[in-house]
Amino acid sequence: MARYIDLDLLINKIEDTDWYHISKQGELVRGANSKDDIPLYKHFDIIDVLNNAPIVDVVPKSCAIDADTLDTLRRLVYNKCYDEYTEYLRALLALTPPAIAERAYGLVIRKDILLALEDYELSLSQIISLLSSSTPLEDIFHVYEDLETDHMDIIRACIDCAAQPKV
Repeated sequence: MARYIDLDLLINKIEDTDWYHISKQGELVRGANSKDDIPLYKHFDIIDVLNNAPIVDVVPKSCAIDADTLDTLRRLVYNKCYDEYTEYLRALLALTPPAIAERAYGLVIRKDILLALEDYELSLSQIISLLSSSTPLEDIFHVYEDLETDHMDIIRACIDCAAQPKV
């Protein structure tokens, strides 16, 4: 996963008079490293590069990732959606009973989405997309809401089955 830099925090750490170098671990380090022949940077060079760097989201087209890591990332998506569900439920419980009843459908569908996410095999690109959203559960709910489903046809079929004369 990509690491994001808090630009203001980093710029505030850079002092005017020091030289900096990039360590073998890829970290910005103050001071010269006399053991290695590596480039040194002044504070204004670093700030200029940071201020002029393009802001992009990079998603690899292909990425070798082991199954355990993928499962961990899927669990992160589930946990993020679960936290969102818990917050939705908390806010719902603060409402009046008629308002709660009016929103019960949304609660049930959100719970069903959580149940589906428990064992759904999300791809890496799907995981990245959902983790990048501040409200992945709400996003999924709105997609569901906008779908034309056969929900009422299923209800009518259940009515037909239940209404059959018992022999």
